[in-house]
Amino acid sequence: MWSTIWHTFFFDPVYNSLVFFIDVLPGGDVGLAIVCTVVFIKVVILPLSIKVTKMQAVMRELDDLGLAGIVAVGVPEEGLGRAINDRLRRAATADA
Repeated sequence: MWSTIWHTFFFDPVYNSLVFFIDVLPGGDVGLAIVCTVVFIKVVILPLSIKVTKMQAVMRELDDLGLAGIVAVGVPEEGLGRAINDRLRRAATADA
C-alpha cells in the first residue's frame, strides 16, 4: 500500500518530469534536467510555501501578544471531526 502511494504521488511524477526534461533539453543533459525538475517542483509547491510563511507570521504575532490561551470551537464528531476534536482535547490538557 505505501509503495503504491509513494509511486503514485511522488516517484512516478518526479521521474516522468525528469525524463521529460532530458528529452526536451538539447543534448539530453541530465544535470540540467535535474535542475529544471527541482525548479518545477519548487514552483508547484510555491503557493503552499507562501501560505505557510503567512501562517507562521500570524502565529508569531499571536505569540508576541502573550495571550493566556486560545479558544477553539469543536467540529461535529463525524469522520475527520473526531480526529480534530481529539487533537483539540489533547492540546487543551497538555498545558493544564
